[in-house]
Amino acid sequence: LLEKQRLRREVRYYAALQAERERAAEELRKQQEAARLQAEADARAKAEAAAKAQAEAEAKAKADAQARAEAEAKAKAEAQARAEAEARAKADAQARAEAEAKAKAEAQARAEAEARAKADAQAKAEAEVKAKADAEAKAKADAETRARAAQKAADEAAGAEEQQ
Repeated sequence: LLEKQRLRREVRYYAALQAERERAAEELRKQQEAARLQAEADARAKAEAAAKAQAEAEAKAKADAQARAEAEAKAKAEAQARAEAEARAKADAQARAEAEAKAKAEAQARAEAEARAKADAQAKAEAEVKAKADAEAKAKADAETRARAAQKAADEAAGAEEQQ
């Protein structure tokens, strides 16, 4: 009987020991599973944060590039407008210089015509009539030249307007 009781106690002891071992192993497995899940969640959060930061950096770089491109386009447009204004001013100055040179040539021609008319006044009446006819023809030619110059200036102005 004592032997039976001793064996029963041993069986209970070893069964309790085995149950304790299994409970400890289950607890360890649960802790490892919880740690694994936590590590996965941390890694996922870290990856999401990195992706968000990268997306923000890309968006900022894109915005900076767009702003730079807009600034370059604006500067280019301003430079083109300046160049067109300079070209227009140069063309206007050239047209003025040509008109002044033409006026000077006309004044000189008039002075020469007057000198000739004075010299011819002392000559015969026929020579005087002929000189008068020459002066009228010259005045008509000058008027045509002025009209052509005015037309040319108007054409240049229209061409400059079309370029803009």
